[in-house]
Amino acid sequence: MKNSPRVSTTGLVSTVLPALFIFTCVSSAFAQKAAEEALDGWGKLGKAVSGSESFYDFSYFFKDERGRKKSAKAFVQISAKTTLYYDRVVRIQDLKKGSKIRMFARAVEQEVRGGPPGGGGGNVGQGRSGTDRQIQNAQLVILGDGVEVNESYEDKKDKELKWLDATVESSNSGLSVSYKGNTYRVTIDRRAPIIVRTKVEQKYLKKAKYIHVLGGSTDTRPKTKSRSDASKGSFDSERVVILDARSIRALPLIFK
Repeated sequence: MKNSPRVSTTGLVSTVLPALFIFTCVSSAFAQKAAEEALDGWGKLGKAVSGSESFYDFSYFFKDERGRKKSAKAFVQISAKTTLYYDRVVRIQDLKKGSKIRMFARAVEQEVRGGPPGGGGGNVGQGRSGTDRQIQNAQLVILGDGVEVNESYEDKKDKELKWLDATVESSNSGLSVSYKGNTYRVTIDRRAPIIVRTKVEQKYLKKAKYIHVLGGSTDTRPKTKSRSDASKGSFDSERVVILDARSIRALPLIFK
């Protein structure tokens, strides 16, 4: 019987490894190129680049193709064609009746029984039964112009939290809203911001410290004397949101 031919493992390894290396490099380069073609991230807005009317330094955070948080520096162009918004953190009592709001919270209904007449306990204690409706543990309340949220966001600690759309009924002594045709009392986490977003003019950029930018790469870039600037990306912004520093912890709920 003839012996079966053997395949040289050395030759196989020397063939496979270079192929894997090439595949990995191509995949990495493709992912890097894809990330450089668009900008969707938030960070600190630097000063306007000297000699440029609309370019700014921008140190920002973004998520790579694996969802990992990364940081980078770039030039970002914020021109007259950029849609500009301003997020402002407000108090509960600043919410006006009839305002449409979005909340990341949980809606709870509980049937309660009242005691005998005169037994105390408010409305329920007057010998009547009813339904106690509450929206609990709100992690964010947001309203205003051009509001978009991270619809896919999930809270790891409380799986019942979700996005709810409601209308303000009263904000004088706590927040009450209309939700699915009924009145609910709202409890908001003490660290949760209430954000009002408004469309603003370019002059608001003068006091901006943190921004979120949505835009695409551009071949146009400012001329600078620093060699390190050559490695920075250059982006033309479509939309910029000026952020309130008090809302930073809630950004994962707003932006993907």
